[in-house]
Amino acid sequence: YRGSPITLIYRDDATMPEIGEQVALELIDTEGVDMIIGALSSPVTLRIAPICDEKGVVLLSPASSAPEISDAGDYIFRNYPSDILEGTSMARFAKDEGFERVVVFTLDNAFGAGLSEVFTKEYESKFRSVVKQFTIPETQGDGFDEMVAEAKELDPDGVYIITYDQGLHGLLRAIDAADWNVVTMGTS
Repeated sequence: YRGSPITLIYRDDATMPEIGEQVALELIDTEGVDMIIGALSSPVTLRIAPICDEKGVVLLSPASSAPEISDAGDYIFRNYPSDILEGTSMARFAKDEGFERVVVFTLDNAFGAGLSEVFTKEYESKFRSVVKQFTIPETQGDGFDEMVAEAKELDPDGVYIITYDQGLHGLLRAIDAADWNVVTMGTS
């Protein structure tokens, strides 16, 4: 900072809020940090935000998307779009494309629930609907053949996939294997 050396200290929160709280307290109280870059997940960020705000430590999350983070405190920042921005943008894209029926594949976590809720609220009307939402565990990276077959039978105009890279790869492979030519939308 202004010519001073910066020391980086790494800690792993294991994407678990209780571990994130322990790590944040250790970094602040023991290591004396002025800034924390993290967490990657919204639940951890929301858990440590009040601690950082109370202690005057800047928290910059590079990947948390929960809308509540925008109001989590004066010392809390992110450089990743909120679920509101991303979900709304994807819903507008689907509407602009003229999709009347969409299937959603979503992670069974706060990220998936948040994006799916925003997308559905913005997209649905008396002329458009999410015909089915498939919920998938965070750890599932393959074995999507049955879900994809069921989704294909629903004959949607588009598919919105809300998952991380492992699930995305598995779903795209299953869509390809099912010889399903459908517009596929994904998250950032």
